Amino acid sequence: LSPGTSCSSASTSFNTGPVTAYYPLFAHYYTFGYLEVVGSNYHSCGLKSDGTVWCWGESMYGNLGDGQYTVDAYTAKQVGGLLAGKNIIQIAAGADHTCALTDLASGGNVYCWGGNSVGGLGQGNTSNPGECSSPCSTVPLEVLNASGLPGGDYLTGVTKIFLGGNQQSCALIPNANQANNEMYCWGKTTYAWGSGASEGSTIPKKFSN
Repeated sequence: LSPGTSCSSASTSFNTGPVTAYYPLFAHYYTFGYLEVVGSNYHSCGLKSDGTVWCWGESMYGNLGDGQYTVDAYTAKQVGGLLAGKNIIQIAAGADHTCALTDLASGGNVYCWGGNSVGGLGQGNTSNPGECSSPCSTVPLEVLNASGLPGGDYLTGVTKIFLGGNQQSCALIPNANQANNEMYCWGKTTYAWGSGASEGSTIPKKFSN
């Protein structure tokens, strides 16, 4: 829907039968100061003009980033923790996890939260901090660095992030001569490294075509 579009009394048939929307729905998210809105299976997040991130919807794996597990949000909740005070320039949503990217002046760092059963948070493990019934984090965690990249313990210099359905996470980083980008992926990156095998990595790994 384009900004300002409204819909009401729309009926659509699905496999489970017709669904009717009786209340007007307005797609003018710009009214609330959002620069970007992303959504996935059960949750949505918005990036505001002040660099803050807000999420709402179903919190099956802590994917709202508000420090709570299985506590759904019917109104937007601000994502805090490590994002506090950061200038976020992009957000992305997967089926059960969410990531945010800071501007290059702040380091071009990536923070992720939500499901971590296959390493989608880039923490070098699939561990469970304890607040979830399956591996996850209900607060943002900074993505670890890839082997061989400069920048210390955490991934830096990222200019764009992409998330897929099942904890598939990727980031673009300019190469040494700034001529083009290199892609690093982590999580359930099936076929991502061109080997034809169902691979995965709990830390960013360079894509090779």
